Amino acid sequence: MRADRRLLAAVACVAASVLSLEIVLTRIFSVTTQYHFAFLSVSLALFGLSAGGLAVRLAPRLFAVERAHERLAQCAALAALAVPLVLALVHSLRVSTKALPIFLLAPAIPFTGAGLALAIAYTAAARDAGRVYAADLAGAAAGCVLAALGLKWLGGPGAMLATALLACAGAGLAAPAAWRRRVAALAVALVGLVGLAMSGVGFRVDAHKTPWDVTREYEAWNSFSRIAVMPMPKEIPPGWSLDTRPYLPTPPIKLLNIDGDAGTILVGAGTGEGSLDFLSRDVTAFALELLPPESGVLVVGAGGGKDILAARKAGATRVSAVEVNPLIEHTVNDHYGDFTGRPYRLPGVRSVVADARSFLATDTEHYDLVLLGLVDSWSATAAGAFFLTENHLYTTEAMGAYLDRLGDDGVASISRWYFESEPAETLRVAVSARVALEERGVAEPWRNVVVLGRPAPALRAGLGVGVTLIRKSPWSDGDLARIHGLARTRGVDVLYAPDSGTSPVFRRFLRAASLASELRQYPLDVSPVSDDRPFFFQMLRMRDFLDRAKIASLWPWATLPTLTLSVLAAAAALLATATLGAPLVAAGARRAATTRRLVPFACLGAGFFFVEVAMVERLVLLVGQPTRALAVVLATLLLGTAAGGALTRVIPERDLAWAFPRHARRAALVALVLALVLPVAVRWLLPWPDAVRTAVAALTCLGIGVVLGMPMPILLRRLASERGDLVPWAWAVNGAFGVAASVYSLLAAMGLGFRLVLVIGAAIYLLAALLARCEPAPDPA
Repeated sequence: MRADRRLLAAVACVAASVLSLEIVLTRIFSVTTQYHFAFLSVSLALFGLSAGGLAVRLAPRLFAVERAHERLAQCAALAALAVPLVLALVHSLRVSTKALPIFLLAPAIPFTGAGLALAIAYTAAARDAGRVYAADLAGAAAGCVLAALGLKWLGGPGAMLATALLACAGAGLAAPAAWRRRVAALAVALVGLVGLAMSGVGFRVDAHKTPWDVTREYEAWNSFSRIAVMPMPKEIPPGWSLDTRPYLPTPPIKLLNIDGDAGTILVGAGTGEGSLDFLSRDVTAFALELLPPESGVLVVGAGGGKDILAARKAGATRVSAVEVNPLIEHTVNDHYGDFTGRPYRLPGVRSVVADARSFLATDTEHYDLVLLGLVDSWSATAAGAFFLTENHLYTTEAMGAYLDRLGDDGVASISRWYFESEPAETLRVAVSARVALEERGVAEPWRNVVVLGRPAPALRAGLGVGVTLIRKSPWSDGDLARIHGLARTRGVDVLYAPDSGTSPVFRRFLRAASLASELRQYPLDVSPVSDDRPFFFQMLRMRDFLDRAKIASLWPWATLPTLTLSVLAAAAALLATATLGAPLVAAGARRAATTRRLVPFACLGAGFFFVEVAMVERLVLLVGQPTRALAVVLATLLLGTAAGGALTRVIPERDLAWAFPRHARRAALVALVLALVLPVAVRWLLPWPDAVRTAVAALTCLGIGVVLGMPMPILLRRLASERGDLVPWAWAVNGAFGVAASVYSLLAAMGLGFRLVLVIGAAIYLLAALLARCEPAPDPA
């Protein structure tokens, strides 16, 4: 059958529901569990799509073409009904080993319903696959934008329920007249639930990982995170690592919690009560004591404004406060402005809501101090759990950018956690600093670095805060004497200085003749991270993913992502094998011919994800502002892919056999060109204005999307003309190998870098082209 307008509109609504639910679940999971579980939303979405295709293949009578509209409406309504149930489950269920299977499988239900609906549409209109594919991807592109808007306007629970309304709209468009009243009633009920969620009645997402989350007095959402303001818990001191006089008078303090894990503090400076002396006693502010009079300070990750206040108290007359999340800046300045004294608007303070790397590339000022005080969010961005905004703040390229913004005697101060027995994060910062200095021609970088440490026993025994101080020029004897004197006064350990230090590990790495040799011998991976491989918190080598001793030496949040990926990798491999292999067992004499027809679909599912993951990561860095990056990069890529699918309509049936290999080779060529050009282009374009960078990213995504969007519908049309009964199975195989690629592409990026991920994607597209040229053997009669 041909794809009529009702069917295409229904497909677009269902696809929008899938993508927006995937993005919103990323935010929900990031709050309720740990940020790395947010990555599951991608795998669950693809798993559901794959399961839907396989079900349509295994039960052809149930999903007969003659009843396509009715069955599509029923499956879309199932997806809509499942969303409130999943939200209730996520709200009530605390993640544990026993509950993990339920926690993982339940969210797959709405995705499976949507997968059934889309598989029905592709099967019923297989010969019109280009139009169906275009509607599918265009709807997904709209879903990206709607998810960001929904999180901002409706909050997390409200946005999740609104995704059900999109599926419900798809059901209404496809449903026969007799079903439309029922669908309308479902839509009215969902609207009511959205209203309840927005009012806070009945739906409340708690961060089970944070016991004090239930005491929050204010909550807000956007596509970055959920933030919550609450009274300062007794378990957390007002400064993460105060010196030997922690009981200084303090003004009222509140905790601004980010996704249930990370925290920044709101200081009651606007009340006129207490003293701000405690701000300078935190080791993360140590470098402020070294400032000259009337100095300039760049605060990266200004958060609740503590570092702004500390810089002002230290005598800085110029403070540039960069905060990537506009919701945090709004909360500190506006919602709690009377309490905080609006630190972002103090005299001499320039407030900048932007990605720090983009700001650094365009800023022309020079500073006496660039201050990064424990900048991390431990939350998943809307682009996915492993694309954290802070990852690109600790690369060698980032450190070079900090040095470029310093005056001749300026200092970059970077604070990270460290265990006294294993200084992992702080050591990696120091190693990256050495490499960044060497790349700028510094012959003896060990003279330009000082590393300080201070225990934080109030947080966890053995845990400390390490501060790496970096200069463009060597530390003078006078500077070092001053640092040692301040350290003694404040009870701070000098872990490393050019003239002394208590830690032999830092001295070994910073002064080693062969850094590469030291890195190979060290039990953890503390090698410098780059923009091509920006996984700062990933310190386990892949061969050590299951090594309990090495895992125990790190924070749980530094190891759980890799363990999660390991489990997902095994599960994805089993899913891909079962989806492709199990039905082949029953194929009998047709097994060889069926395999030849389905394997190219597996290649397309894997190849697309390998290229997409690497390209999106690079272009998100280029665009900078994460919300805009989500809308521009992901949405325009999907929109371009939809356009590519629509263009395949002009290819005659007789030309499909040679058209697919040609377009698959073009996709491979594009991936190879991206691998060569994209890193250089991003570095060159970063200093350009926002509008130019955004336009370039959008046009790039549109153009590449067109190329990547053509092979799949061509192959579907070819399969429909030869073996129409295999179309839903091909859809399932494509989704299953997409699940696998979503995991293995990240594993490859961790080990090899994103440039080689693009090369692997190109190789997979070339394999698809090669396999498609090998004509399947004739099916046995």
